[in-house]
Amino acid sequence: MTYSTTIQDQYKKMLHTISQQVRSNSVGELEILHKSIHQLCKLSGSSYGFIGLVEDQHYLTNYKQLIECNQNHGRIPMMGNGPLSTPSKAHRYLKLSYHRRVPFFSFDQERFNSGMSWFSYILIPIYDNSRQVGLIGLCDRKSGYDKNFILEISPICRELRKIILQNFYKTDISRAQPVYSYSVHTESPAFDIMLTIDDFYNTKLSNIVWTQYFGSNKVLITDLIVKEDHASFYDLIQKARTTGLSQNTTLRFKRKNKTLYFKTRILFLRKSHQIQIIAQDISDRFSQSTDSKVRKDYLRPIRLLF
Repeated sequence: MTYSTTIQDQYKKMLHTISQQVRSNSVGELEILHKSIHQLCKLSGSSYGFIGLVEDQHYLTNYKQLIECNQNHGRIPMMGNGPLSTPSKAHRYLKLSYHRRVPFFSFDQERFNSGMSWFSYILIPIYDNSRQVGLIGLCDRKSGYDKNFILEISPICRELRKIILQNFYKTDISRAQPVYSYSVHTESPAFDIMLTIDDFYNTKLSNIVWTQYFGSNKVLITDLIVKEDHASFYDLIQKARTTGLSQNTTLRFKRKNKTLYFKTRILFLRKSHQIQIIAQDISDRFSQSTDSKVRKDYLRPIRLLF
């Protein structure tokens, strides 16, 4: 068995382990990311690696969580820079990745010949539609990084992207607090509509924004969703249950004589065996004259690609 084949097998084993942890929901997202970046550093021969969860607010991009591995300084704690006495290089690489949507790499031959650190890197930006939510980076691999290396680790990065998005969606839920006293139509729309339903689509919990839209929470959610969208809704609930991952789509809701378009995220709460739904009203993006038409392109779940 060749060295190359052995590495490929180890990458496949790593991918299988990550997938199993995600499906079983037995390990938290940050713990999976922490173990994964250490393993990626080791398998790839990189001296340094990181996974950053990015927060992009008011045109200011920064890390809200930073998980690092530095082979030269030993094991770094799950959060922060640990024993490093200098600011993390990950902040520099975040600036380099700004508005870059595809993986890219670099090799500085002069730094390498001089025995200096930070001579090579590969950066893999993680996006949710047009918003950057994460960055995966590996540095100082003696042989450098290339397109073949990207192909080797692409399946792992796709799986890590799912985990980053799952953590990102949970953050959105925590922000959907039922404390709004102002109008639901704000200048900067957020995922402020929230409810939890049981196996029979009864509302078990809803926030005040949901009540402002639809009144009593005793109404079945299926009575509010446009009939043509029921199949998509049922399908995504089933996928959320079986995969443990959040599902995304746009659903149409009926309110009096109007049709509302909600950008919707569906999550399965394994402990309570209930479905969590958070939504954002994006009706202003659609013309009411097209309500009678089935907009199939908006009913497809957002595909997980990086």
